[in-house]
Order: sequence, then structure tokens, then C-alpha cells
Amino acid sequence: MQKKIWLLAAVLFFSFLVGNSGAFRDGKWQVISKDTTYTSKLNRIFFFDADHGWLMQADSNQSVLKRKCGQNKWCELRTFNHRYNEMFFKTKFLGWMVGNGGLIVKTTDGGRVWYSKKSHSNKDLLDIVFVKNHGWAVGQDSTILYSSDGGENWLQQSTPLKANYTLTGVSFLNHKTGWVVGFRIRKSKMRALILFTKNGGQRWFSQTDNIVGGNPNFIPRDVVVTDAGWAYIAGSHGDVLMTTDEGKTWQTKDLKLGSGLNCIHFPHARIGWAVGDIGRIRITKDAGFHWENQVSTLPPQASFFDIVDIYMLSPEEGYAVTAYGDILKYSVEQ
Repeated sequence: MQKKIWLLAAVLFFSFLVGNSGAFRDGKWQVISKDTTYTSKLNRIFFFDADHGWLMQADSNQSVLKRKCGQNKWCELRTFNHRYNEMFFKTKFLGWMVGNGGLIVKTTDGGRVWYSKKSHSNKDLLDIVFVKNHGWAVGQDSTILYSSDGGENWLQQSTPLKANYTLTGVSFLNHKTGWVVGFRIRKSKMRALILFTKNGGQRWFSQTDNIVGGNPNFIPRDVVVTDAGWAYIAGSHGDVLMTTDEGKTWQTKDLKLGSGLNCIHFPHARIGWAVGDIGRIRITKDAGFHWENQVSTLPPQASFFDIVDIYMLSPEEGYAVTAYGDILKYSVEQ
């Protein structure tokens, strides 16, 4: 009897997860803008809503922040004499950026004015996320910084790691449950890392050995957790790792790319995109169990694009950026 109840609960949960969120309609990707100033350099994109988006372009010692200021138009906000690597906006006014040398800055006016915050670290920071007033920033040498007061003050969190890893991504379901991913290279061999916490980072546990098949020889580049509590990792191997049980098992989904993935994003628990090198765009419509090539109208030279970041506002609208200065837009014809 208990087994039947458990099976029924599992079926009902999966039905909720992959249930109809409105009939999905395939859209198309198009190049809407190109800025060759920062060709082959870092490009990041982030949206709060359809009217409030930011684009960051950086080279080794300078960063330029732009904001969406019209239909397919971007206006420059600030130029910084530092390299920033990632940004996160909680509202259309409140946001943070992290960069090399332990840089953390905060804005309360949408990106015009930025205030420096003491990170008490000189390590390069590569990713940042906030849940309510709780924030985490991660980076070089196994660095995990935590703030409990909206990014005003930051403290180092301890990990069980005995070697230094470069931490590349962080994502939290709530202020307690989250993942950090990273890697280290030793004697030309890559070793992936998956860390998990259930108490906001007071204790971190490694889940690397929970990869089904036991292949940790890749570089995780991005991690995301959906509202359903399922988490996904994209990286240099070109596959997607996913867990439905808080990391007790990480299943590998072969996207048959032959090249690496750089970013993964889910605007809905069952609909997500993964993008990567040489123009790779993959979509899942069933919460990551199956992936397919995304139909697009990119020009022939798109096969040379390395798509480095993506932000989907909804299953019908989103943006991506390439390492070559291109801004791509995804839309569904009305």
C-alpha cells in the first residue's frame, strides 16, 4: 500500500513539473546587434524583466556596462578600469557585480552609480547569486564568500576541500539549499567539483562522486537550480548533468555536441536552454530528460559563434551573447 502511495505521489509531482504551462511554440534566434569593441572577450547578459536588462563586456583590465534602452538598443552606463566577471540584479535598481582581485560592487539605481564593498579577499570572483538578502560569490582558490545583509558585508565560508579549485558557478533554490561547481587541473588532467549545502553554506559537502558513471574529467562552467528543486550543470564536456534528488545522483544527458557548453538557463521548470561553443543551442521541453537542436535563423557564420551567456525571460523570449560581440534574441512570432 505504501509503495502505491509513493508511486502515485511521484506521478503527481512529475505531472506538476512537466504539466502544461501553455502550449509551447518554437521560436527563432536572430542577431540583433554587434559590437566588435570587445571581440573574443568576456560578455555577460542579465535581465530583471523585459524592459530592464544589462550587458557587460570586458577585457583583461577594463569593463563596460550597458543597459537595454529600447527595442534592440543598448546604451552605455559605465566604464570601469577593472575586469568584472559576473553580475546579478535582484530588482530593476538593486544589483551587484564581482570581478578580479576580490572586487564586489553594488548599485541601487540600476547601474549608474556603484559602491565598493569589502570582500576581505584578493581572489578573482567569477559568479554571484542572491536569494532575498542572502548572497554568495565564488571564485579562485576554493573561495566562497557569503553575505547575510544584502551584500554590505562578506565573510569566507569554509569547505571540505583539501586542494584549491576554481569555482565557476553558484545557484541556490532558497537561502538554505544550493550548489557550487568548479574544477582544478593537475598534470594536464581536469577534475570537476560539485559542492552542495542544505544550511546556507555553513557546511558544504562534495557530490562529485555521485556522478553516475563516475566521470569527473571535465570543467563545469555553469550550474542552475529550478523552482522544482532540480539542478543542472553544463560544462566543457558538452553534456548536461542533472539531479532530481538533491544531488544524491547526477545523471549525464548526452547532447551529442562534440564541443563545450558555457551556460544553461531555465525560465520554466520543464523548459530550458543550454548554449556553447561554435553556435551550439539546445533546448529541453521535458525538464532535461531530452534535448534537441534549437531551430534558428542565424546567418551561416553562426557556426563560428561561441555563445557564452544566455538569459531567458520566458519560454517565448530571451537573449544570448557571443564571445565575438553579437547579441542574439529569441522570440516567437505572434
